[in-house]
Amino acid sequence: SDIPQHPELWPDLCGWYRPCAQPTDMQARVMFGGGAEVFVRRGQLMVRALSPLPPLYRGLPLHPDDENDPYVFRLDLSQFGIGTLRIVFSRDTGGAATRIHLEGLLLSLEKRPAGRNPRRWVAGAAGVGVAAMALRRRRATRE
Repeated sequence: SDIPQHPELWPDLCGWYRPCAQPTDMQARVMFGGGAEVFVRRGQLMVRALSPLPPLYRGLPLHPDDENDPYVFRLDLSQFGIGTLRIVFSRDTGGAATRIHLEGLLLSLEKRPAGRNPRRWVAGAAGVGVAAMALRRRRATRE
């Protein structure tokens, strides 16, 4: 699109967002699992769903969708036969990003502290598991 990017806003938009849904809301759980993460890859603002669906976990680019509002994006889901989805970031009175709203899905995601991002917890647990396996192998070769 001809709508300019606003990389100066990206640090505020980046982070982990948790679905604001009931625990029994299966649509939210299937699509977003542990939430969504907004990040920058190769100079492009991206979003990934923290879900077991590999294409959603790899991440998809966010395309600016409103030349008058740099907090409105479009997500191209045509590869999944869905079309596009409009994503709007809302902000608090201080201007900081607080939520993602998904147009057409009646679903919002709330920004959470980085320390509560489940991707980091899983990566940390995997690292501990690999270290434990290496220690076991090392001990087994010594005996």
